Amino acid sequence: MPIQTLHSFIVLTLFQVGSIAKGASGWSPVLSFQRRSFSNKDQACRHFATSSPPQVEDTPPPSNDPLESNSNIRSDSATHQITWKTACAGDIVFEAADGETVRTAALRRGLISPHNGRANLVNCRGLGSCGTCAIEIEGPIDPVERNVKEQLRLNFPPHGPSSSSTSSPLRLACQVQVRGDIQVTKRTGFWGQYKEVAAASIPTQPFDELEFLLDSKSPPTAIAPRKGDAK
Repeated sequence: MPIQTLHSFIVLTLFQVGSIAKGASGWSPVLSFQRRSFSNKDQACRHFATSSPPQVEDTPPPSNDPLESNSNIRSDSATHQITWKTACAGDIVFEAADGETVRTAALRRGLISPHNGRANLVNCRGLGSCGTCAIEIEGPIDPVERNVKEQLRLNFPPHGPSSSSTSSPLRLACQVQVRGDIQVTKRTGFWGQYKEVAAASIPTQPFDELEFLLDSKSPPTAIAPRKGDAK
């Protein structure tokens, strides 16, 4: 079976299972989706201002032992800083492993999501086919230009065809790997297609570790479960 066909089958199966679970007795613990709805930007910003930052690193103090590594990123792996611009006061800043996709880095750290609102549930899980993780990026990334999946998806509405030009800043967070300190901006709309800067979107992982199953770009140490993650 071709790999793309297998990927599509997995995604469709996940959505079907989720629908059955929800229709029967709500979301099961494995497929839980705790969505908070905000009627406006001010409510979303107040939520992030009053919420305690999640403990996402589980990282011990630095060690002089070159053979020692923590549970998330190898001690010899480079890390880069991601600054996420939002409509709220202040930026969201976190670190990503070198080569980690922006989508995986954001969801892994539990601080921000590249998907707006209901798109946290209804997205392609990193296939590059839905376009809901469209963002603007400044800084070192790989690939520098859009890959084939990005060209195809961002050439369709609601992003294209105008956004398909080389001057468009839009990229897909699931297709872009971090190669240095970068700045990310997410726009409003289900697909991030409007001009206004979006308020911080609460990250969710309705399929737990399966959220990262289709990520073949991030280094394995970035995708592997962190210490304390649900098994």
